[in-house]
Amino acid sequence: MRRIVGCGFLAVLLLPLTVAAQATGRITGRITTDAGQPVPTAQVVLQSTTLRALADTGGRYVIANVPPGTYTIRATALGHAPQQLEVSVTAGAI
Repeated sequence: MRRIVGCGFLAVLLLPLTVAAQATGRITGRITTDAGQPVPTAQVVLQSTTLRALADTGGRYVIANVPPGTYTIRATALGHAPQQLEVSVTAGAI
């Protein structure tokens, strides 16, 4: 297994997106190290909800059916420090 310098940190790239003509939105993003390497199988949790996702081999994830509002997303992965980021979701926006 290859160790990455600075693997104690995750750079959480979150791009809040919405699904037009629906009352919910979705959050998509990519989990990477500080060096830009993807973090596969990182767990991404929308705190205070039951919504979550698992990053794919490229570090990408999608959380669908998110009600409008402001949320804290927490990303965790073995060998990396957990990271949090606040995002806003707006239904119907493009």
